[in-house]
Amino acid sequence: MIINALARYYDCLKNIPDSPLPPSGYSKVNIDYVIVLNDKGEMVNILPHTKTVTEKGKPKEVPKTEILPERISATSVKANFLEHRPVYIFGMEFDKEFCITEKSKKSFIDYQEKAKIFKEVNSPIAQALYKFSINWKPENEIANSLLTQISKSFGTAKFTYCLETDINSLAGYNESITKKWDVINDEKETDSKELGYCSVCGCYLPIAKLHDNLKGIKGGMAVGTNIVCVNNRAEESFNMEQGQVASVSTEIMKKYTAAFSALTESPYNHAYIGDVTLLFWAESDINPQEIAQSYAVANNFVEESEQTNKTVKNCLDYIRQGKPFDESSLALLDTKFYVLGVKPNASRLTIKFFYANTFGKTLENAKQHFDDLKLYEDQKTPSISRIIYETVSPNSTNKDPNPALVSGLFSAVLNGGMYPGNLLSSIVRRIRTDQDSDKSKFVKINDTRISVIKAYLTRNQRIFNKGEIITMSLNKTNVNQAYLCGRLFAVLEKLQTEAIPGVNAGIKSRYFSSACTTPAMVFPRLIMLGQTHISKLEKSGYLESILSEIMGNLNDSFPKKLDIEEQGKFILGYYQQNKDLYTKKEDR
Repeated sequence: MIINALARYYDCLKNIPDSPLPPSGYSKVNIDYVIVLNDKGEMVNILPHTKTVTEKGKPKEVPKTEILPERISATSVKANFLEHRPVYIFGMEFDKEFCITEKSKKSFIDYQEKAKIFKEVNSPIAQALYKFSINWKPENEIANSLLTQISKSFGTAKFTYCLETDINSLAGYNESITKKWDVINDEKETDSKELGYCSVCGCYLPIAKLHDNLKGIKGGMAVGTNIVCVNNRAEESFNMEQGQVASVSTEIMKKYTAAFSALTESPYNHAYIGDVTLLFWAESDINPQEIAQSYAVANNFVEESEQTNKTVKNCLDYIRQGKPFDESSLALLDTKFYVLGVKPNASRLTIKFFYANTFGKTLENAKQHFDDLKLYEDQKTPSISRIIYETVSPNSTNKDPNPALVSGLFSAVLNGGMYPGNLLSSIVRRIRTDQDSDKSKFVKINDTRISVIKAYLTRNQRIFNKGEIITMSLNKTNVNQAYLCGRLFAVLEKLQTEAIPGVNAGIKSRYFSSACTTPAMVFPRLIMLGQTHISKLEKSGYLESILSEIMGNLNDSFPKKLDIEEQGKFILGYYQQNKDLYTKKEDR
């Protein structure tokens, strides 16, 4: 189903104007440098090939993307038709200093062998490439000044070529070179291959033995990863080897891998949440990228810009304010929409979740998620990334979240289902154990964490009809014992701060965690302290009245122990009562 959906998305992209897909037989490569050759094939310069972009408000230099003949997907030593990797081109590697290794020797030899093809191409740049490959001697170029200047970025850089007489004409766009590549590529396509029924399209076609690598995956290997791969003879059967076991045709393989690459390259079609790479797309021939952009902006994966188009604004107005779609956007709601979560596992991809529904239902579930999170009007609801961040200790050196929690949370948002139980337990644990810090401006009971608790309890009540209805503001009719205990703690804390302004170690830092878990052990002492604080105040009638109201609803007794959900209600009661105490009467 995933491969089928990606292959159909490829067809959609092919049909739109300014398609992001490269021509068949070509691929996009981020080029860092251009090697400048003279007509003798000598390297006379290396020019940077970058552009300036703004990232988080700051300018940043990034490589320019160029279209080159399709790259080889292989972990073994194999040079490309128009090689861009430095270990092949120069026959050396950099590790504190330039050196020649067994890998670089083999890579350079293969590069020289592949470059012989340029001798047949009637073009000055092709002839220069051929001469460079036969004249370059790695052992004599260890101290090459041009390479030394780029030594820090040498290992990961990508290169292309030009002639010194025309530095703006890159080899990848030379007509004679591209014609030669097209001939070679056509010959590869017409080579005899095993025919079989494609498990995706059902047609009798050549079956792909090896699938192209997929790149752009967070934490994935530099050479790429695979969804379909078999590297174990025990898993082969009926004389089918490697990828033939999956019975996916070469045509479909090329489509789904190209579509996958287009998703990872587009800022509006992918996001990273923890160690999970999220891909999302719309199956539409009209405006698939606008729909994906709407989803990305609505979920805070990318920032809303001043140039936001009408479709995006419609989606944002619906999610944030519940405004209906205008007539021009209504047709988009029936568009098929997909979300795929993947994580690398060595050279393979692990599918964490796959979601398929209409775009309208996807937005409806996203709106429900944001409504459940909302604590007050005009709140900027936290993104999923922010929610995940709050489950990790601020003092931890390892900021990686629980992978199961990431998958479970996103599945709940997509499907409108129950949030994972470990989301609530993680947030409650962080609130109990973390401490406020003036130095780092960290507040343990912050809006994001309370939003998560409220959302969890709200869904728990709506889906399972369990517990009390959760409101955005203080609910004085809620007589849940845990909620009342949280309210009581907020009032006692307020009494202390009124009686002892600027108190260093207040009851929140000393007793909050134990009061949240075992109220009966802590509150009797806190009540006594509260009475002491009342005696020091000239005006305490308002706080005393709230205290009496809460104690009356508690029947002057406290729960012995609170489970994790009850602890969440305690924290929510504390937050809402605290917010109410510090809100002006006319603003309540």
